[in-house]
Amino acid sequence: MLRRAHSGSMGSPAVGKVCYAHRPIETLMEEPGLAFFYFDFRDSTKQTVYGLLSCLVYQLASRSSDCNSLLTQFYGKHCGNRPQHPNDDLLVQCLKSMLQVLPNVYLVFDALDECPEATRHKDLFPILQKLIGFKKEGFHLLVTSRPEQDIKKVIMSNLTQDLDLAKSQEIIHHVLDLDKTTDHADDIHHYISKKVSMMEDWSTALRETVQTSLVSKADGMFLLASLQLQTLRRCLPVTVKEVLEALPSSLSDMYRRVLESIDIANRPLAFHIFECLAYACRSLSPKELAEVLIVDFEKNGGSMLKPAYRVQDAVDSLFKICSSLIQVVDIHGVPHSSKIVQFAHLSIRDYLVSTDCMKFYHLEPSHAHTTLAKLCISNLIYPSPLSTLPLGPYAADYWLMHMLESNGLAVDVLGKPLIQLLHPRSHGHFTEWRSAYVHGMSYNTNARALYCAAALGQSVIMQEWLLKSTDIVNMPGGPSGTALCVAAKEGKIQIVSLLLESNVVAVDAQGNDN
Repeated sequence: MLRRAHSGSMGSPAVGKVCYAHRPIETLMEEPGLAFFYFDFRDSTKQTVYGLLSCLVYQLASRSSDCNSLLTQFYGKHCGNRPQHPNDDLLVQCLKSMLQVLPNVYLVFDALDECPEATRHKDLFPILQKLIGFKKEGFHLLVTSRPEQDIKKVIMSNLTQDLDLAKSQEIIHHVLDLDKTTDHADDIHHYISKKVSMMEDWSTALRETVQTSLVSKADGMFLLASLQLQTLRRCLPVTVKEVLEALPSSLSDMYRRVLESIDIANRPLAFHIFECLAYACRSLSPKELAEVLIVDFEKNGGSMLKPAYRVQDAVDSLFKICSSLIQVVDIHGVPHSSKIVQFAHLSIRDYLVSTDCMKFYHLEPSHAHTTLAKLCISNLIYPSPLSTLPLGPYAADYWLMHMLESNGLAVDVLGKPLIQLLHPRSHGHFTEWRSAYVHGMSYNTNARALYCAAALGQSVIMQEWLLKSTDIVNMPGGPSGTALCVAAKEGKIQIVSLLLESNVVAVDAQGNDN
């Protein structure tokens, strides 16, 4: 038996690394020292080191009475009766204590590449390095990932540094390329065979033909095989062979085929849905995302919300438009809904932002944020309380962020709506958004408008506000503090000069004079 073992599996997109990680989990399910974590780009709670550590600690405590006792002691010592979360360092200490008391430990981390790159470098890699260097008999670590260069570098460099120690302590390291392993090919074959056997209308000979062809075309990619099967499932037996021969043999070509199959009238809607999925500031529920379907986007102007066209079944409508490229999943911890819409696979987003993508669907960050800004503003200027609109709370929280992330494009095309929202002489429903909570915080309504005008560099509107009142200029209007603070943060030199000439005091978000 191995005293210690570290394994890593690398593979191309959609080769089924989750399946590779799931197999040992199923085998070791009865082991008290088993703990696993799936990183997921579609779930913000599964992209953080805090989520990873708390999940591991919870699983080990629920499987082992010794670990449960350690967790109880740990919580009593560091948290007591205070309703607070321990930080990452404390969770690492707790995890190490648990690893020491268990005779055998099996940690499985799936899809490291779905942890955001900035989080990987700042938080995840230091934890991973500590675990790879953890010195204890019976400790096993399995990680899976796409072959991202930064991940390969960290894993390989740490394994190389540990080679001498490995020889002396019988530590065994494995790095498995799923694109080359024969076991993986067998898994793909089994998956396709099982799915094809369910096609009751097909003859035995037709099933065998399809199975042989798909195993070859899939080239080790579970997702590609799944998309190909979905295409064939819609065919009558008489057309299966013809469609089979024309099936693409790469993910990029398969995505192109699916995109081309979208009804021409629905393509602009699909494009806007993809923009929202790729660049929204948080995951969107089906009802929130379906608001895209009722907004009239003007190419070189604003947008108008048309509630009369709101669909009854948001999920069904989204699937009718986007086909197999999206999915709806249950998720906990997301405001406003227990379900969110996401791309069916990370590689779909990768394709849409790549130069390989067909021109019509190619996603550009500045244009996508402009679309989202238009979507938000159509809610802000609509004559109904934001709380009554499916996307209202999101619009209040994030419209300014999308404006800023558009690199000036949104400001250029949304001139009139901006004046309606920010001008001191605006009234009625154009000003209701100013009283909405922003990420759980409330601000003086006029200070909020001044803050947003400063962030967006609206000097004419700023001058109007300064002529009307100077009482609000030192009030916080948003997360960055006062209008002067946010103008400085966003590099709006003209606004900074204008405010300083008015003898404005720089007060940050915590109310401190600078």
